[in-house]
Amino acid sequence: TSYRDYIAWLQGLDHGASEAYWRRLVQPLHEPSLLVDALARPAVRPGALPAARQGHHEAGAALDAGATQQLVEFAQRERVTANTLVQAAWSLVLARYTGQATVAFGATVAGRPPELAGVERMQGLFINTLPVVVACDGALELGPWLRTLQAQNLASREHEQTSLSDIQRWAGKGRRGLFDSILVFENYPMDAVLSAHDDPHLRFAVTHAIDVTSYPMDLEVRLGDVLSLKMIYQKSSFGDDTVQALLRQLVQVLESMASEGMHCLRDIALLPEPGRDGPAGTGTGTGTDACRPPFLPVHACMALQARRDPGAVALVMGEQTISHGELQARSNHFANRLVQAGVGRGAIVGIAMERSLE
Repeated sequence: TSYRDYIAWLQGLDHGASEAYWRRLVQPLHEPSLLVDALARPAVRPGALPAARQGHHEAGAALDAGATQQLVEFAQRERVTANTLVQAAWSLVLARYTGQATVAFGATVAGRPPELAGVERMQGLFINTLPVVVACDGALELGPWLRTLQAQNLASREHEQTSLSDIQRWAGKGRRGLFDSILVFENYPMDAVLSAHDDPHLRFAVTHAIDVTSYPMDLEVRLGDVLSLKMIYQKSSFGDDTVQALLRQLVQVLESMASEGMHCLRDIALLPEPGRDGPAGTGTGTGTDACRPPFLPVHACMALQARRDPGAVALVMGEQTISHGELQARSNHFANRLVQAGVGRGAIVGIAMERSLE
C-alpha cells in the first residue's frame, strides 16, 4: 500500500458532488468571519512593528475536572461529541465578537479515508482544513442546534478531501478567505499517547511545541481528565489581554451550555454588554479593557441588533418602515453585489441618490 493508492482513490471521487455540497454549506455565510477585523489593534507603520508584537504567542485555560465531567455528560445526553460542544461554543463567541448571525471557522481533519485499505500506514499529505458554518440565532433550541452542527461535521467527512482553496473560490469571498481562526480538537492528548507504550526503555522527555499555522488564531482543545484550551495567535493581530478575554468567554460559554435551564441559545451566558465590568454573570468588577467586549463597528452593531430583534423597526420614512432583519438582509445583498463587481476592502464607493429608505 502506497500514497499512489490514495491519489488513485482521490481521482475516483465524485468531485461534482463535493462542489455542490460545499456551495450549499457556505451559501448562508454573507461575509467572512474575521476576528482580526472585529478585534483590530491600532495600526503600526510598515517596518515599525515592535519586537513585542512579532511572531506568535500562546495562552491557555482549562475547565476543572468537575466542569469537564458535567460537559461530557451533557454531550452524552444530547447525543453529540465533546468536539461538537466546543465548536458550538466557539461559534457563539465568534458571533458575539463579529456581530454576525452566521459564522465560520476552520476545522482541521486527519483526511485519511477509512475505506482505503492500509491508509493508517501511508506516509504523505492527508491533513486538511475545512470550513464549519454555523447559524447562531438566539431563538434556536440548544439540543437540536447542537445535533445539526454534528450532522454537518458528519456530512463534511464525505467531502473532506476537497481543497480549501476550491471551497473559498466557490464561495466567492476572494483572497481573504472565509475565516481567520481554526479549531483543532484532540480526544487523545499527545503526551498521554506517547507515555502509553510497553517498552520500559523508551522515554519521551519533551512533548510540548508551538504549532504555528498561517492563520492569526489557532484554538487547540484537548480532552483528558480536564478540557484544556490553548490559543496560539499572531501577536501582530491580537493583544495578550484580548486573548485572555476570549479564553474566559469561551470557558464561560462551555460551562453555561452544560448547566441546567439552557433551552435556547439566548439562554447561554455570552459576553457582557458594552460598559459592564467583567464577563457576564461573574461580577468581577475589575473594569479593565480585557474584561470588556471590543468596540464594534457600525455594520457589526447593526448585524448584532438584527440577530437580537429582527422584527424591531430600524428605519421609518413617512408610512414606510424597515425592520432590523430586513435592513440586514438588504445590506448583505448589496454588499455581495459590490464584491461580485470587484469592489475590494477599503475601496471608496460613491453614492448619488435622493433621500429615501434605500
